[in-house]
Amino acid sequence: MKNVTLIVFFLLMFCNVNAQFGTAQILPNGIELKSGKDNDDSEASTEVKVNLPKSIISTSAEIRTYHTDKALREMSKGMLIDLYIEHLKVVVKKVPRIALATRPGVTMIDLGIPDSLENRRVLEIEDEATEAYLESSIGFLKNMLAYADKERLVTMVLFYEQMMKSLREVGQ
Repeated sequence: MKNVTLIVFFLLMFCNVNAQFGTAQILPNGIELKSGKDNDDSEASTEVKVNLPKSIISTSAEIRTYHTDKALREMSKGMLIDLYIEHLKVVVKKVPRIALATRPGVTMIDLGIPDSLENRRVLEIEDEATEAYLESSIGFLKNMLAYADKERLVTMVLFYEQMMKSLREVGQ
């Protein structure tokens, strides 16, 4: 703990020394140092931000409960619609990236991909695009799935679950 405190102290000192120049630096351990003066020429500011490696596949991209055909048929249509949408989110967040990883928690570093600012930005842009797509699709589905056949919803939920089980098996 003493070493960590000492390191943070020196990092803050480094930022204060460079505050007049407005610098930013990413250290190999993922700590981002930013320093500089505010736009209104007030006191110099220092910011230390920890940039831990980001997972290629979101930790929310996981089906935690698998259902039987019988259990799904006993659910209300509203519950099936919610389940269908939740499973769709998992599929959209996971399937495009399965060539890289099949489980959440795997980072660029784990795959030997350089953890550079450019690669982080590319991943961030992709995550933002995925969220925008999901927001649009979910809005559409919430309006339209009320007209879907209940049996078809059951079939598609089972399909999504089987697909995710298969990916889990491939990844092991």
